[in-house]
Amino acid sequence: MKIKSVLSRLTIRFSFFLFSLIILGFTFVPVYNYFRGLEHTKDYGKLYHVGQTVLDNGDIYTKRKDNMFAYMYPPMAAVLLAPLSALGALPFILVLTLITSFSWIGSVALSVYLIIGKDERYGAHL
Repeated sequence: MKIKSVLSRLTIRFSFFLFSLIILGFTFVPVYNYFRGLEHTKDYGKLYHVGQTVLDNGDIYTKRKDNMFAYMYPPMAAVLLAPLSALGALPFILVLTLITSFSWIGSVALSVYLIIGKDERYGAHL
């Protein structure tokens, strides 16, 4: 019985460590790409520029050279991104990746809670 308990704790610790590495990896890549240039940051650069456009009272739905819209999300999303884009490109990317990471942690914690319910033995793992 004791060996099973030790293995269970090791599995939980390894899972937590692996999940932490995944979060760090998904945070590192956009920051690394920022230093390569905003055109390499995928949507982060686009969202940053849209927030800057809102701050400058510009039109967020301008067409590109290929006659396609550069921004396809609702205007309220652009308004919500504007205060973050006032901080600068790197803080913008860091805040969005942190929000994403906390969302992952919350979704895992809530999933665990839904699966096992409220049990004091597993409360520390949430």
